[in-house]
Amino acid sequence: MKNKKQLRVLQVLPALEMGGVERGTVDVALFLKRKNHFPVVASSGGRLVSHLRQSAIIHEYMPLHSKNPFVIWANIYRLCDIIKKHGIQIVHARSRAPAWSAYFAAKKCGVPFVTTFHGTYPFQTKLKKLYNSVMTKGRVVIAVSKFIAQEIHKKYGTSQKKIVTIHRGVDLGTFDSKKVTESMVQNMISEMQLPEDKHIFLLPGRLTRIKGHEVLFEAVSRMKRDDFICLVVGSFKNKNYLRELDEQARHYGFRDRLYIFNDCKDMATLYALATAAISPSTRPETFGRTAAEAGAMGCIVIGSNHGGTKEIIVDGKTGFLFESENSIQLAEIMDKVLEFTQEQRKEIQKNAIEHVRSKFDNETMLAKTLRVYQTLI
Repeated sequence: MKNKKQLRVLQVLPALEMGGVERGTVDVALFLKRKNHFPVVASSGGRLVSHLRQSAIIHEYMPLHSKNPFVIWANIYRLCDIIKKHGIQIVHARSRAPAWSAYFAAKKCGVPFVTTFHGTYPFQTKLKKLYNSVMTKGRVVIAVSKFIAQEIHKKYGTSQKKIVTIHRGVDLGTFDSKKVTESMVQNMISEMQLPEDKHIFLLPGRLTRIKGHEVLFEAVSRMKRDDFICLVVGSFKNKNYLRELDEQARHYGFRDRLYIFNDCKDMATLYALATAAISPSTRPETFGRTAAEAGAMGCIVIGSNHGGTKEIIVDGKTGFLFESENSIQLAEIMDKVLEFTQEQRKEIQKNAIEHVRSKFDNETMLAKTLRVYQTLI
């Protein structure tokens, strides 16, 4: 007989490659397992499947990445089979194409359907709005920030009573400044071949235009000081954009102070090493994960004053906000940070750590998600 108190939850997403949605799915699954519940994940597979296998969590393979209407239709019946096979009580969808299959499968099987809005999902046509609207069909709609909750209500007219805001969390076990030693910092400087006598402005995140690299480069060209380097770390698929960044840095006259890396396996140490982390996104961040991770490490964060980022940074206390795409304002703040005394820097670092630990702990996010599930049973 099944444990009556045990929740049996199916999470559905396109794939389990690296990314915020994927990591959140795995975190919830591991948390449910730890709390003696029964998590199941369905996707087309990916690198993070191994994390589930290590904890004996079931992963069901199916083409949930496909946007082909016929595949989406077929996935309804595949998901129905999984729901019946595992006695699933809740279906949780995290992306639009698989959400359509999951919505109808949950409806056919008579189990509650939950969604998480991980993005703004822009639309210009009624058809695209209809496609996006499946994410509002959950009995509960989880928003990853207050910004996203407002977007859901404004764009789709979804009742605010139905929307639950659960900020994405930071793994405070990983992003803990006390765990980073001086030798770890020195090793990273050596591995990346960074100058030891320069301040570091770090821009973490994917190398895409919306992350605001050009805003940072233009700000650098306006700064009064030059005793720093810019360190850009993030995955990239578009090599043309990489060449464009190289040309922009040459145009602004600081190519010799720009370091670009495709990846870093130890972001915690990198945040500890940086003078400040910059988040100059030109489009509002749905949450602002890098700003929260940097704050958890006591790294001063300078971010665009919109989206989820402004929910993470307390301006002047844990970091600084500037108006989006205002390179003049960003340059002034960066110069100001370089002028800080050790005491001023330590005060902001202390505030940032306390703020993230009290508001954006991963365990808090997981516990709140579990409570949503429990209210539906």
